[in-house]
Amino acid sequence: MTCIGCNLANRVMNTYTVYENDNLNVFLDLFPYSEGHLLILPKAHYESLDDLPEDLLCEIMSCAQTMMKALKKAFDIENIIVLQNNGEINSLKHYHLHLVPHDKNHDLSTLYDPKVHDANDEATLTQIQSKIIEALKHA
Repeated sequence: MTCIGCNLANRVMNTYTVYENDNLNVFLDLFPYSEGHLLILPKAHYESLDDLPEDLLCEIMSCAQTMMKALKKAFDIENIIVLQNNGEINSLKHYHLHLVPHDKNHDLSTLYDPKVHDANDEATLTQIQSKIIEALKHA
């Protein structure tokens, strides 16, 4: 049985992918903390950070650096929160790295913005996806 993270990473389930290669899939979080919230998932199954082979870990971090540049350009921001959960708090039970654009005018104690999640319809997600893909061309 395949985990939900494997299904997302390998596009068995619908995602709003902004970048993909043989090892990784980068897509919009459907329960975003902020506009442009991305997830980076390896296509192979690894549950936590300490399970990742070093070469894949380096590829993920290199990808994260490129995605951060694109997010900064797409949303005209400077702050990106990089977040990764292990153990019981890893809801997917599949390694994933969050990249969360953060407006300097928002308090970190209220990281989750329900207005962003409530506006999370297909048209909005498609628009955000396109905006990030376009910014990646110049990142």
